[in-house]
Amino acid sequence: MEPYLTLPRTNLPQTDLDTSEDTAALAIWRQRLLDRLLGVLLVAAWVVGLPSISLAIYEQLWILVCADIIAVSWLHLLHAKRNWSYRWRVVQLLGLIYMISVCLLISIGYASQIYLMAMPVLAVLLFSLRTAILCLLLNGATLMAIGYFFQADSVGFNLAIPPLLRWAAITINFMLIDTALTAACAFLLNGLKASLAEQQVNAQLLADQAMHDPLTGLANRRLLEDRTRQAIAQAQRRGGMVAVVMFDIDRFKAVNDGHGHALGDALIMTCAERLTAIARREDTVARFGGDEFVVVLTQLQDENDLLAAVKRLHQMMAGKYLLQGLDLHVNTSMGVAVYLRDGEDTETLIKHADMAMYHAKETGRGRFQFFQATMNERLTRRLQLENALRNALANGELQLYFQPRVSADGHPCGGEVLLRWFHPELGSISPAQFIPIAEDTGLILPIGSWVLRTAAEHLARWQKIFPAMHLSVNISPRQFFDESLLPEIHAASSLVAKGSFEVEITESLAMNKPAETAEFLRQLRDSGVGVSMDDFGTGFSSLARLKTYPLDVLKIDQSFIRGIEHDPADVAIVKTIIELANNLNLGTVAEGVETEGQATIMRALGVKEMQGYLFAKPMPAEDYLAWWHQQEKKQI
Repeated sequence: MEPYLTLPRTNLPQTDLDTSEDTAALAIWRQRLLDRLLGVLLVAAWVVGLPSISLAIYEQLWILVCADIIAVSWLHLLHAKRNWSYRWRVVQLLGLIYMISVCLLISIGYASQIYLMAMPVLAVLLFSLRTAILCLLLNGATLMAIGYFFQADSVGFNLAIPPLLRWAAITINFMLIDTALTAACAFLLNGLKASLAEQQVNAQLLADQAMHDPLTGLANRRLLEDRTRQAIAQAQRRGGMVAVVMFDIDRFKAVNDGHGHALGDALIMTCAERLTAIARREDTVARFGGDEFVVVLTQLQDENDLLAAVKRLHQMMAGKYLLQGLDLHVNTSMGVAVYLRDGEDTETLIKHADMAMYHAKETGRGRFQFFQATMNERLTRRLQLENALRNALANGELQLYFQPRVSADGHPCGGEVLLRWFHPELGSISPAQFIPIAEDTGLILPIGSWVLRTAAEHLARWQKIFPAMHLSVNISPRQFFDESLLPEIHAASSLVAKGSFEVEITESLAMNKPAETAEFLRQLRDSGVGVSMDDFGTGFSSLARLKTYPLDVLKIDQSFIRGIEHDPADVAIVKTIIELANNLNLGTVAEGVETEGQATIMRALGVKEMQGYLFAKPMPAEDYLAWWHQQEKKQI
């Protein structure tokens, strides 16, 4: 709330001495003073100017006639051209006053010096003290020059001194009076500035009180609605999602009634502090009333981002609160409404979030609920998959599949471990759907541990038949930075022949935290575990960093293999990667080889190994072992 900012911001005064103290309120005051002053001067010009022009014509004072006509016309122009910049209008006004003053001094004489006095006074009021001082100096020089050259013999002073000294004395007296008037105006202006600043501070305090909850200091309903409108407008301009999350404290009434209102208020204030601490800077946190709070989430990229933000709010707000020596366990029920999907205006979004919150309370409390059952199908699917994934491992729904890797001459040499999920009701679920969910929820940690252990157990059994077999297992970003990963890899690799167990990390993961990655990979290599970089060529690796990583294999991303038969650029890229790997003594694996033509080109370029549908699709353990037996028979 800015009570003084009623004029366009672009037309505010910009003086040559603007500081932080030159508040917007003072700028508005100066703008209004200039407009009113021009209006008064215009009226005075007509009232005084017409008789003055007639008298000047009669006396044949043509310089005064021209000056009066120019002055009236000039004032009309300045008064009409309000779209001109403030600085330019003030300069024009001061110049006009100076011109009239000079003309009057030359034509009438010393008595007209009063006009000159107006210049520094107006300058300090409309511009700054620095400008007023310059006007004072200009006035003194002008009065001295005109008096000496034009008025030396017509001044009504009987001083028996030379004209130069006489006009010096007159100028000094004039300057003293003009300086006193200017200083008085400057003093009054400082007082006005202080008064306006105080008013602005008081107005801001009142605005804060009108826009914020007195107990918690959070935004109140009025500010919440305003911020939500702003968030919606921003989303319309720039894209992104906006969500309104409303929640209250489960069984707050029992706490309030059982322990008193003081404890209830303390709980509300503590919730507000926790909410403020976990909310992002771009979000709005408000107390809606009683024990109800609202968070407006902005700049969300997609449903995954939204779900993560809501879950984080729900998890962080729940838990133990130590208040007045009591250990309270608090849960919250949350309702979420999303802009456009659940409403297009502030009122609708808040209403729908409120409805969703009460639905959450009716269905068990301590949970969050998106508005109605008609929410986005993908979000519904995600929640369904997340709930199912939590039991998938225990229910034996997860299976390992294996895709063979073959040498350039077609001999089997190993395979990549892949994860598949078969749900009894949902059917086969793509890894592209459930792996991100496992990452977000942390379920990837127990699942990843199971994958490592199970893959090593399979390999240990198969190596009794095929000693040269090796396997590679993908490591997710969430796993990579978990402290339990290294011991789990060591435990798995200890079951198989040294050097036959390999982990794969993506290029983007390696480049994200290079120092930690290099140290982790070094420890793996020291323990006899192979390391391959997956999807190489898609992450814009720094070659300087690449040489510091203790790698064994570069896996060429299938996006380069797909078009290699008809795109020379893909050929050039793959050739460069293979040459780079050879220079670094690294093996190479071409992913996604599906045609004989692709395989022929890859062999010609010198790739060491290949994998893809041309050789075999991913298959369960029994089929994978059978495939190896079949390949062995072909070699005989």
